[in-house]
Amino acid sequence: MAIKIYNSTRGLPKLQPSPQGTQNVDALSRKGERYSIKTISEPNSTTGVFHGLVDEDDKSISEKKFEYIIIVQLFKDYQLKKMLELTWDIFIKHKKWHRTMRAWNSTIISSLLSDAKIIVENQSNKI
Repeated sequence: MAIKIYNSTRGLPKLQPSPQGTQNVDALSRKGERYSIKTISEPNSTTGVFHGLVDEDDKSISEKKFEYIIIVQLFKDYQLKKMLELTWDIFIKHKKWHRTMRAWNSTIISSLLSDAKIIVENQSNKI
């Protein structure tokens, strides 16, 4: 869904799926930028985790794993609610540690929304 919307929307980069098995990268732009895509469905507001970064105690994440994250948020009936784009730096600023999975994730909260680029926002559950 994210790739289809990006490819059909003027002004957004054209994306193609990344090779299977690529960790944390789901799509690539024609310029070689790496995109991680996460989907959240109501009532949840937290993405799946990003493996391969650093542990909670390590304060510096030196290696950039991707340039952008696309978060696709769905209503309970799986209709598109919102699509956000975060840069790597915005992800780092808002990342949260998931103790059980021992990896990082993101939660859609007002501070993240104010920093994110909104690609699609659907107030009702009909597109």
